[in-house]
Amino acid sequence: KYILGYTPKTKVKYDVGLNWSVGQTYPTKAWSKSNWKALAKKLDWQYSYSWQMGLDCLYQYIDWINSCHLLVTSDSLGVHIGLALNKKIIVLYGPTHPGEVYLYGQGKIVLPQSNFDCMPCLSPECSNELFCMDFISDDMVLEQIESMLVSEINMST
Repeated sequence: KYILGYTPKTKVKYDVGLNWSVGQTYPTKAWSKSNWKALAKKLDWQYSYSWQMGLDCLYQYIDWINSCHLLVTSDSLGVHIGLALNKKIIVLYGPTHPGEVYLYGQGKIVLPQSNFDCMPCLSPECSNELFCMDFISDDMVLEQIESMLVSEINMST
C-alpha cells in the first residue's frame, strides 16, 4: 500500500469526487468535459458531489480527495492519492494500461466500449479521428458509482 506522509485536515462530506483534470504530459487520458458534465447532471438527483479542487496545491488536492467518499478519475495522480487515503475509486482507462496500477480491492476500472486495436497506446498524442476515451459513457460510470455506493450501504446495514 501507499504511504502519504501527510495527514489530511478534512472529513468526508461528498459522496462522489469528480477528478476531471489530467496532467499536461498525458492529455489523452482526459475524459471529455461534456461527459463529466453529463455525469454530474445525473448525480444531482442522487448524490452529493464535488468538482476537483486543489489544482495549484498538493495538500489542498489531498484534502479535497479526502473529503470525497468515492473518487471518479482518469489514470492520474488522483488514483494513487485516493488509494493511499483508502478511498473507493472508479478509474477511467483508455490510452494507458489498467494492469499497471493495483487497486487493492478499493476500485473499479471502466474501459472504452470500442474495438480500437491501439488500446492501450501509451501515447500522449492520438492520431485517430475518434478518441478512445469518448467511448466511455456517463451511464457506464454512473452504473459503477451506484454499484459501489449501494454495495457499501448494503454491507453497513
